Amino acid sequence: MKITGSYHYQDFIQMPEIIWHECQSQGIFKMLIRGEDLKETNAPTIDRFFIGEKIAEVLRSKVKLAVVWPPDHMTKLTESVAVNRAAYMQMFVEPNDAKKWLLDKKAIEPGELFK
Repeated sequence: MKITGSYHYQDFIQMPEIIWHECQSQGIFKMLIRGEDLKETNAPTIDRFFIGEKIAEVLRSKVKLAVVWPPDHMTKLTESVAVNRAAYMQMFVEPNDAKKWLLDKKAIEPGELFK
C-alpha cells in the first residue's frame, strides 16, 4: 500500500482499521506500507504514541506490518509502542529492507506470535 501526500493525524489514526479491512478482504496478513514519499512527516511525539497504540489495538499479531518512512523524520516510537503492546511490526527507511523482513521464511508468521 503506497501512501502519498502529507501527514495528517486524523488520517493516520484510521490506518490500522483500513489495513485490517484490506487484509481480511484480500486474505493476506502481511502488509507493506510505502510512505517514503510523504510530506510533512515530522509528527508530534504524542501522535506517534497514539498511532502505535492504535496499531496494537487493531492489528495485534494478526498482521505482520512493515512501514517505510522518510529517513529525515524516522523514529522508532510508533514501532516501540505497538510492539510493546503485542503488535507485529517494524519500521524501515529502505523499501527493500522492509520487503526482506516481510518475506523472511524463517520468521514467525502473523497470528503465531503468541501461541
